[in-house]
Amino acid sequence: MASIISLMEIGVQPWKLGREEIARKYEALLVNFPNLNIVDIDRDVARRAAQLRAQFSIKPPDALQLAASLIHGGKIFLTNDLRLKHLQSVIEILQLDDFVH
Repeated sequence: MASIISLMEIGVQPWKLGREEIARKYEALLVNFPNLNIVDIDRDVARRAAQLRAQFSIKPPDALQLAASLIHGGKIFLTNDLRLKHLQSVIEILQLDDFVH
């Protein structure tokens, strides 16, 4: 599962570089990825994100991503952000680097 924020995140660099075709390919890849559900941000997710921000002082996009995962039953959160490791008490945090090395 991923939240709609993932669509925003994967497009930033291609759009910054003026590579619209790449941004659109990334989006198509994400929305058509097998067994991946993209969930919206709703009131419940926003409320849980506020609680996570209050408890862990994390940035709004991170809080929304984590909250969406938690609200929709996620057990593991895969990220490349080392700063989120301290959220292990809430959800299992796996680093992308753990799979590369």
